[in-house]
Order: sequence, then C-alpha cells, then structure tokens
Amino acid sequence: MPKYVLDSEYDYDFSLLAISAHVPDYKVCIEVNRLLNIELVRDVAIELSTKNTSTPLLFSCFSYQDEEEQNEFMLLSNKSSNTVAASKKMTSPPSLFDDKREDIKFLLVPELAQTDFLFILKADNHEQAIYNIQNKLKTITFALSIQTIDIETLASKKNLII
Repeated sequence: MPKYVLDSEYDYDFSLLAISAHVPDYKVCIEVNRLLNIELVRDVAIELSTKNTSTPLLFSCFSYQDEEEQNEFMLLSNKSSNTVAASKKMTSPPSLFDDKREDIKFLLVPELAQTDFLFILKADNHEQAIYNIQNKLKTITFALSIQTIDIETLASKKNLII
C-alpha cells in the first residue's frame, strides 16, 4: 500500500518585532496604540499545549485589523501568563521536605528569551512599514530594546501561526 505524506509549508508573510519591556502587557498595548494611532484590543489568549505540561500554556494577545488599509496588527506576550508545574530532575535522594514540582513560566518563542512581547504586522508592504513602526516604538520610555526579527531563522516559528 502506498504511503502518502502531506508536505505543507506555511508562508510566513509578516514582519516581527521583539520588544523587551518589564511592564504589564496592557501598558505596552496603550503605548503602541498611542504611537501608531491604532486600537489594539485584548483578544482571546493563545493556548499552546506541550508534551512537558499537563495544562495548556496561555499567552496574552492584543489584535487590531485596519480594514481600510488591509493591515493586521498583533501584540503577543512571549512569556506565558500562567505558571505551570513541571517536574524537577532529582539530583539527590528525595526528602520529606522537598518540593518535587516547580512553577515555571514558558516562552512562546524560546529563542527570544530576553524578549517580553512580540509585535506582528501582516500587510502587503510589511517589510517597508515595519521599519517606520520600529522607529516610532523606539520612543517608548520603558522599552529596553526593540528589534526586527527574521522569522525564517527561528526554530519555533510554527508557534507564531495564529
């Protein structure tokens, strides 16, 4: 019997900015809205299930669609909003007082460990527009860094398919 393999490659036709800012997600959203004159609103949290965790990971999401210009903006938290218990590796014999489980926050894109938020722009001319957006967002006073990320270099880029 012949074996068929479905080979589907997703087209990552969007631009990605990595934002490092140690403030809550709603503050970043407010500043992005003010600077870009858009209206990002809280959307349903993104759920991501992994083999290592029993409960799904939740990542906050803000989105806005500009119907007139056919642009879509998304602001995602790179760190999970819920802590999930993960098993520790035992290096010594168990003790009565040892806690064998540890609460951990997971990352949506583990390669970007220093990144707190991800800004996605889906548009016809996203390569040109992201440069202007990056320059505007660099004026945020509490932002530590804002950089453009090449999506093709990310090993976990499939987590960004929303």
